Amino acid sequence: MTSKISCFDRAVFRRSVRRTLPLWVLLACYCLLLPLRLLSYCRGVSVCTEDFFARVERTMLDYARLNASVLPFLFGGLLAWVQFSWLFRTNTAYFYAALPVRRETLFLTNYLTGLLFYAGLTLLSSLLLWAVGAGFGAAAFWPAMQAFFAAMLGFLLFYSFAVLVCMVVGQMAAMPIVYLILNFAVYVLESIVQQLLYTFVYGMPYTQATRMHELALRATPLLGLLQGGLRIESDWRDVNGLGYEINPHLVGWSYLGLLAAAGVLFAVCAFFLLRRREMERSGSVIAVGWLRPVALYAFTIGCALVIGEILMELLASNTADNFWYVLLFLVIGAFLGYFSGKMLLQKTVHVFRRGWIGFGVCCLALVLAFSAAEFDLFGYSRYLPQREEIQAAGLTQEQYFGSYTSADGAYIDDVLALHTALVENRAAQERRRAAYQTGTDQTQSFYITYRMADGQLMERYYSVVYDEADAAQADSLISQFSSLYNSTTCVRIRTGFDTPRTEKNVLSCYVYSNAGDETGELTGLDAWAVYDACRQDIDAGRLGAEAVSGIGTASDNGNYTPLNLIFTVTSDVPGETDSLYVESIPLDASATVKALQGFGFDPYWPVTKS
Repeated sequence: MTSKISCFDRAVFRRSVRRTLPLWVLLACYCLLLPLRLLSYCRGVSVCTEDFFARVERTMLDYARLNASVLPFLFGGLLAWVQFSWLFRTNTAYFYAALPVRRETLFLTNYLTGLLFYAGLTLLSSLLLWAVGAGFGAAAFWPAMQAFFAAMLGFLLFYSFAVLVCMVVGQMAAMPIVYLILNFAVYVLESIVQQLLYTFVYGMPYTQATRMHELALRATPLLGLLQGGLRIESDWRDVNGLGYEINPHLVGWSYLGLLAAAGVLFAVCAFFLLRRREMERSGSVIAVGWLRPVALYAFTIGCALVIGEILMELLASNTADNFWYVLLFLVIGAFLGYFSGKMLLQKTVHVFRRGWIGFGVCCLALVLAFSAAEFDLFGYSRYLPQREEIQAAGLTQEQYFGSYTSADGAYIDDVLALHTALVENRAAQERRRAAYQTGTDQTQSFYITYRMADGQLMERYYSVVYDEADAAQADSLISQFSSLYNSTTCVRIRTGFDTPRTEKNVLSCYVYSNAGDETGELTGLDAWAVYDACRQDIDAGRLGAEAVSGIGTASDNGNYTPLNLIFTVTSDVPGETDSLYVESIPLDASATVKALQGFGFDPYWPVTKS
């Protein structure tokens, strides 16, 4: 006879509490530690000011970010593992199944026990945080409540997901492994695919700023919350030229709410899985029958990508065309993943007589996907944006996605012309790269960035292989790059001198020498005079040029001074400043050298001005 109680059973509740009591003691200690840390911080402050109150609030919000991410990830996974551990052993699974209690009641009692205990302890911690802040005059009730709500929303996601994993997995040891893998699977696999494509897709940049990477980051909640998904922002008040933080607040509640909604969905799925779970599958790696082939193929693809990337890094040359190596390594990884997965699922090593069709399907899918990328079936490598679609363009040696671009029409035309030449010379460049020899050829890497009229960003990465003969030809790819990279427009962008400024915008100029420890600093009109001299030299092509290996520049004659400059200028953001760097000033930069000499700096020797 089954119990008529639909969602709660006292006996199951008591068993659940006894089973998880050490975890609740551990959580209680942590929850009490936070108010004690805040108390220690507050007692070390002698004067309670508005700035102090803001810092108290920020401290509480820092706790909120931690309680919404790291803590529920760790504690939620551990709690679910212990709470539903009875599912992983056949005898205990049969025991609970034989109880006069409905499975719905079993699930809800165990699940709600964890949720309510966690809510009670985190609420107590938040109230104690508020009490500590109030004791020192900080009216921080809402920040303390934010710490509670953030903790509950984060816990709802990670705890529910861990419970779902418990319903799917049938082994005690397998549950934490599967939980960790699934939490980071999207981010890791996206990064691996991007790295694999980067090695052989012409023009593919390895960037951390693509839309796909952003989606992968958001689909990995722990990383998404820690890397901007849930963050603290503040208003600022200027008092006698000094900035004070006021009104700190959490930003990212919509993202956290979306994650909590996903947690509710995970809990519902876990609820229905337990209703239909076959208890005799306890002890199996995957306890849900229809998920076994899904898990096998997912594990196969994952192993193919991970092992393929590892083998490529260990065995394949980075300077050759790696496509065929990649396919071979992917097949090896798929083989290891597929048949080791079958061994785990079937609990036997005799798995090679059958299942080759499934393995072949996985290999075919991998080969087709990466072949489509290699042979540019989707037109990625040969795509050139239309001129009217481009709002701004940039050329850099380092990756500054979306930065260092200019809307100058002639500059955009030059960048697009270089990009066109690179696309047209793809076949020749790939042949040269496959035969690349460090002793005879050189490489030059750079990024081309477009800001499109619709606001989207487009980036391409190229590594041009060239020799001395190419460097001597004015129309070669490397010569085109060197000419454009050291053009006045590009140098202005690279050095930060493309922004119109007056003497009011230049706050100071710090001068230091590579040849000595003495330094000097100019302010006001003196700093502006040096800044204006640098601008004149940049416009005249005497300053800011960077030598490309094998190709000279206007100042590449070895006549460099030991002097370097750091300008502090006003920023577009009120109350903030930017820094501009001018390094290794050449003697050819006559205006800059003359200006520095006028202020007592000797370009031929270490700085003498103190």
